[in-house]
Amino acid sequence: AFLVYTAVQMFRGEQASIEPDENVIVRFVTRFVPITRQYDRRKFFTMVDGKRVGTLLLLVLIVVEVTDLVFAVDSIPAIFGITTDRFIVYTSNVFAILGLRTFYFMLASVVEKFHYLKFGLGIVLGFIGVKMLLPLITKVLAAGLHLLGYDAFVPGIQSFRDIPIGIALGIVAAVLLSSVVASLIWPKGNVR
Repeated sequence: AFLVYTAVQMFRGEQASIEPDENVIVRFVTRFVPITRQYDRRKFFTMVDGKRVGTLLLLVLIVVEVTDLVFAVDSIPAIFGITTDRFIVYTSNVFAILGLRTFYFMLASVVEKFHYLKFGLGIVLGFIGVKMLLPLITKVLAAGLHLLGYDAFVPGIQSFRDIPIGIALGIVAAVLLSSVVASLIWPKGNVR
């Protein structure tokens, strides 16, 4: 459901104002470590009035690492929705963590060049969210049809319970490729 919500937010284009001081991680860290509001070159700690304090660089590092950890832990149950092979689950998450930062910076630069990619990613997020919700949706619809006495429709509804991985991958690739091609055909400056 969160993926569908994120996809809708991407299409709405609204950016929530970011207030770093309201971040849970920032509040927790600043409770234990005094943080100066300046950077001191590439240092994590600096001296202010004879006291050792953390710099904003330390705070940024902690926020990034904790967020990385949360996403790593969060993705394990999500992949169990696709496969139950524990080896694949854990190795795929290890490789995802290793490439996460590199992929983020690459994607951030590519999104600027291919302006329709943002919409393609929104469609992909929505599709994956719906794909993950399909078993629940079909179960609820089948139960509702059964209660209403339309048992003949239940097998048809249940046949939509799962989208094969090959088809899902094809849809994702087609959407991403289409958004890149659209960006090349209609560059950002020429959009009417």
